[in-house]
Amino acid sequence: MIVLGISPGHGSSIGLYKDGKIISLVCEERFSKIKNHLGFPYKGLNYLLKENGIKTSDIDLAVIVGGHPRSQMINLTSNGKLSKNFSRNKGSLKEIFKKIIPKALIKKYSFYHWKNKEGFILEKYSKILGIKKEKIKFIDGHVAHALSAAPNISKDTLVLTLDGEHAIDCATVSIFDGKKIKFISKTPSNHSLGLLYTAVTEYLGMKPNEHEFKVMGLAPYAKGDRILKAKKVFDELIGLKKDSLEFISKKDMHEILPYLEKTLRDYRFDYIAAALQLKTEELILEWVKRAIKKTGIKKIALSGGVFMNVKANMLVSQLKEVEEVFIVPSSGDESSPIGCIYWGIKKLDENVKIDPIKDLYLGPKYSNEEILRLIKQRKLEDKYKVVFYKDIEKKIADLLSKGKIIARFKGRCEFGARALGNRSIIADASKREVVKEINEQIKNRDFWMPFAPSILYEKSSEYLINPKKLFAPWMVLGFETNKKARKDLIAGLHPYDLTARPQMVTKDFNKDYHRLLELFEKKTGKSGVLNTSFNLHGEPMVSSPEDAIHTFEDSGLKYLAIENYIISKE
Repeated sequence: MIVLGISPGHGSSIGLYKDGKIISLVCEERFSKIKNHLGFPYKGLNYLLKENGIKTSDIDLAVIVGGHPRSQMINLTSNGKLSKNFSRNKGSLKEIFKKIIPKALIKKYSFYHWKNKEGFILEKYSKILGIKKEKIKFIDGHVAHALSAAPNISKDTLVLTLDGEHAIDCATVSIFDGKKIKFISKTPSNHSLGLLYTAVTEYLGMKPNEHEFKVMGLAPYAKGDRILKAKKVFDELIGLKKDSLEFISKKDMHEILPYLEKTLRDYRFDYIAAALQLKTEELILEWVKRAIKKTGIKKIALSGGVFMNVKANMLVSQLKEVEEVFIVPSSGDESSPIGCIYWGIKKLDENVKIDPIKDLYLGPKYSNEEILRLIKQRKLEDKYKVVFYKDIEKKIADLLSKGKIIARFKGRCEFGARALGNRSIIADASKREVVKEINEQIKNRDFWMPFAPSILYEKSSEYLINPKKLFAPWMVLGFETNKKARKDLIAGLHPYDLTARPQMVTKDFNKDYHRLLELFEKKTGKSGVLNTSFNLHGEPMVSSPEDAIHTFEDSGLKYLAIENYIISKE
């Protein structure tokens, strides 16, 4: 059985299921080099078929996150062109549609009077995928979000999805019975908490649909009564319906920016960030508690872009009402192909099982022969010191112990928004000064933004306050930390509230990276390192060797460990 899962909108991605498991899952941005690529994943599709030796005739089913035909036409024709400046506050979907769709198509398929528009979209996808229309199915975005958790959860799990919007909804509550989901609540998108967070991100001068994490990172710095005064704006704006699981707002969140410009003008930027984050946490916590009370189910799963908010996730995990929590890794739209694939498998044969999502190393990989060929082509040995090491992990651990900052490129590229060691910049997290060096010479990150630590799973209890013994291998969950963490991992913690967004590293998930951390521990006594994504600010995480060389040469990086080679400027 071969099934494709496709999310063709914002954060475009595609996945491939074969022989019981998802064998590839990639984001289009890694190929197009357009951050948060909006549009069909054409290059991702080509990679999946070529890498896995699959012909389109082999595909049993392609399941696509659906939506209004206008949105689908944007997805099919944008090809990333809208990604850099996309904002729902800068034009209605109708206006965006008219800007991006060729005039000839608009004339042929009138905006208001398309004939058989669903059939037209299906025909387009059939040609792109090279398969019969009967093998293409569309599912709702929140169905995809909810089912993205399905491979990793058991029967009788409460599933909550929360994002900006998908089709007509922005939030759902459902119960997973082991095979399917049953929705018990849905919130229309005009009452969207996610759209509010995005609008505030834009109001604060940051990029919507990308920089929401910067607002979250800024929030802990603000203190005092001004936070609560600013929060009143949000208290009056959005809440939960009485005795309900639905969100309710007094304004349409699609058109909220002018209202924010009027009501927030007297408040400083950091107070606004703190107030929004506080309101978000309060609403989510109350929502989760109500859902548990209504259903009696204490095992929960969380999916959708709002659950990229690791601080809110941390507070949910700490609720006494919550016995178990699973958060879909990289839970924005990019993880939707997992849910599409699950739905497709059950459509073909409801008794077929799918392996749990584990290590996320599901993208391209490259051999030492390919690396050496690139080194020769670029004549890198004429400019830098290039050395092959049979035991590359040992050499990296040695350099880290001497205070060096290393870009690590090895094995398959990790899927999603988080660097998980294979496309990472790593450093000794006990040295505060590496934060400034990475920010100024490599990443150009905003000064208030935290980095994250990679920690040996078996030593994580020495650093994290984790009474429920939660497993956190994907950097989607925040934790309070102790004194040892504030000594050994200080550069990988939030500078102000000292929380961590850790990657717990296991041998099963990443044998080589785990061994590197063990070797570093033997040299230094520290069981973790600072880990940040290997990329330049504003660019997607590197994927190919060419990407790695570009980032190395265009930054202050001094060491690049690429497969078994170390390229050094020193």
